[in-house]
Amino acid sequence: GALDVDNGETLSANALARLLAMEEERNILRNELECQRVHSQAKCDQEQQQYVMVVTQLKEEEAMAEKDQNLVRTVEAKLMQKQRDFIQLRRELDQAEDRLDKEAANAKSVRRATSVLPACLL
Repeated sequence: GALDVDNGETLSANALARLLAMEEERNILRNELECQRVHSQAKCDQEQQQYVMVVTQLKEEEAMAEKDQNLVRTVEAKLMQKQRDFIQLRRELDQAEDRLDKEAANAKSVRRATSVLPACLL
């Protein structure tokens, strides 16, 4: 009988020791899991901050690109207007030169005509 009691106490002590060891291992695993969760959350937060920064930068760059495109369109429109103005001025200059050439030709023919007139008609 005494041996059975000793065996029972030893079994209980072994079971208790195993239970305590398992509880300690569970606590260690729980702590490791919590550390991993905290680390993962910190990493996730950091990634979200970087994402927000990238999105903000992208929006700023898009706004700058749109502003540049508007500026290019404005400059192109002004250039086209200047080209139209230049073409119009060139036409007017050509017309003025033609008129001057005609007037010069008329003046020459008038001088020739007056040079052949008798002196009494002058």
